[in-house]
Amino acid sequence: MGRRGGLLDIDGWQSMDPGAAAQAVQVSAYPDRYAVNQPIAEKVLSALSGVSLSSSLDCAQPASELPANLPPGFPGAFVTAAATQLGKPYVWGGGNFDGPTGGGFDCSGLVLYAAYQASGGRIRLPHYSGSQIRAGQGIAWSAKQPGDLIFFSYPGAGGPHHVAIYVGGDRILHAPRTGDVVRYGTIGEFAGEVMTVRRLG
Repeated sequence: MGRRGGLLDIDGWQSMDPGAAAQAVQVSAYPDRYAVNQPIAEKVLSALSGVSLSSSLDCAQPASELPANLPPGFPGAFVTAAATQLGKPYVWGGGNFDGPTGGGFDCSGLVLYAAYQASGGRIRLPHYSGSQIRAGQGIAWSAKQPGDLIFFSYPGAGGPHHVAIYVGGDRILHAPRTGDVVRYGTIGEFAGEVMTVRRLG
């Protein structure tokens, strides 16, 4: 009888987000439930080991610093509007057209806030990444530009579990998960996932 596959059998597991890695091994019917428990697991491990884990903030960028060479018009204004919320806590269901609710934002709340602000109120997105993925127009991965949206889906899932604003290179701006804050991150945090690019405006 062959050995059951595990984490070491997953290609690229070292660079995967821990929640995505757990899903790749366990293949749960509820894939989003791994990632939401990561901050709690990190706190427990930190308390027991005395080692502070800062992996989720390794790619943090100072709140006052905007990415260089933002495009003019809506795309640049979109990134800038989202960047005004850097450091706000992740709050599930948080965020509306006017700003944070419940003290913060979730991923789609940050996107709908920034789009509304950047468009002068013309773009009113729904508060759900599964609906936001139908807004704007589809863009080829190779043609993505700062200010585009990137949606992340687990392979085989019926829709995205996360949305982020692309800012250039490998960088994104997003509200990642419970226990985290609105921050800059990298596309590599979602290695192994299906990625869809959409352009608003």
